[in-house]
Amino acid sequence: MLGSLPAPDVDEVVRLILLTASHDPAPADAAGAALCDADLSILGALPGRYDVYVRDVRLDYAHIDDAPWAVGRTAVLDSLLALDPLYRTPMGRELWSERAVANLTRERARWTP
Repeated sequence: MLGSLPAPDVDEVVRLILLTASHDPAPADAAGAALCDADLSILGALPGRYDVYVRDVRLDYAHIDDAPWAVGRTAVLDSLLALDPLYRTPMGRELWSERAVANLTRERARWTP
């Protein structure tokens, strides 16, 4: 199926997927901003739903012991909290920013001794 798609379209899909690693689209990258916001939308979910997401992420990494997990998860949370802005589109900021920062900060506090 991919062989039937034009190469520029495949290249764009690859670019967008890779962008989810940094969540840092260029200022004029509307498609990248929309995709990054969609990818991060779970962070702005209601607290209970966010907690289920966090539990599921932990299950994905169940093979990692708790101590290294805490270090890695803290680094992820810190990098997300450092994104400014976290959401790149006006709609994303309006819908999810406040709750996302609260969720991330609440989870981050769990890892602070």
